[in-house]
Amino acid sequence: MEVSTKEAWRPVVSFEGLYEISNKGNIRSVTRSVFHSGNGRGHLLIGKQLSARINNYGYVSTRLNKSGKTFTRFIHRLLAEAFIPNPENKKCVNHKDGNKLNNALDNLEWLSHQENMIHAYKNGLIKRKNTQTKNIQFKMINQCQIERSKVGLPEELKWLIALKRERTIQKKYIDKSSFQPQKS
Repeated sequence: MEVSTKEAWRPVVSFEGLYEISNKGNIRSVTRSVFHSGNGRGHLLIGKQLSARINNYGYVSTRLNKSGKTFTRFIHRLLAEAFIPNPENKKCVNHKDGNKLNNALDNLEWLSHQENMIHAYKNGLIKRKNTQTKNIQFKMINQCQIERSKVGLPEELKWLIALKRERTIQKKYIDKSSFQPQKS
């Protein structure tokens, strides 16, 4: 079976008429006429391929301009919005293999925040470090919302759920040995 290598272009969501993204993750501006409000004159702005960069967190991003404002957007998110259906209106775009640089369409999927956190934990993408007391600590992620009723969660996620319920410590490193969840 031969894989199609043809590059297909679609408008970037929220930047239609200004930018397009390809199924290979390339971004380009669209050739268009630009008019200046002050003097009423205009000129033709020739479209070009945009550069991308790797941010401090390891994601590929690019900068887009609209109405005089600059926006930084992640390539994987733009790709998913343009090419991957999201019928359940999930909020997160996940790299299936955990590689933030692999923006191939078959490596991206829509997930809920909960599903994304479970995927990160199962694949070792959540950073863990041993302390001097050899207790494993976990870094809480902002607005981590994991349903308590989920069956079959790993012990560490059950612990995070109990911690969220207790609302004792948030957004800090937490010593697992110093916290005992209440039994319901």
